[in-house]
Amino acid sequence: MGLNVAVASELPEGSFPVKIYDASVLGKDTMMWCATQDDQGVLYFGGDKLFVNDGERWRSYKMGDTYRVRSLEFSRDGRLWAAGTNELGWFERTPTNAWQYHSLRSKLPATLKELGNVWNVYATDHGAIFVSDRQVLTWDGARFTWQQYDPIRRLISTRNQGAVYI
Repeated sequence: MGLNVAVASELPEGSFPVKIYDASVLGKDTMMWCATQDDQGVLYFGGDKLFVNDGERWRSYKMGDTYRVRSLEFSRDGRLWAAGTNELGWFERTPTNAWQYHSLRSKLPATLKELGNVWNVYATDHGAIFVSDRQVLTWDGARFTWQQYDPIRRLISTRNQGAVYI
């Protein structure tokens, strides 16, 4: 298994802008679930960890106890919000330019401790919205509010022009 990444560079006519990174480059064979890019052009991928590529090297950072990082999104303050299997929170850049994870699981009520897959995260001005199989959880910077749903399979969400649609 490899990771196919579109790169912006000059290409010969008829070529596709794809670079393949295999397990030997990443140091691990893992499925990638999501990707985003910061304003400096650094690429971020969610696999069994957060993988970061600055164009020269790969670094990885654990996201709590999860084995699947499903969704990543930057907020205006530079936090990298993250959602995964039974995990939700954010990464913050350290003074050494590494990333440190801050879990919000301890802020969840006992009835929501087993979240299952948290498929999407959407940064807001004061926190984030997390979408799991059956819940929409909103973190306002101090506490969670949530709504429970009973979909046939799971909740599907997207963001368009700043609005989150479930």
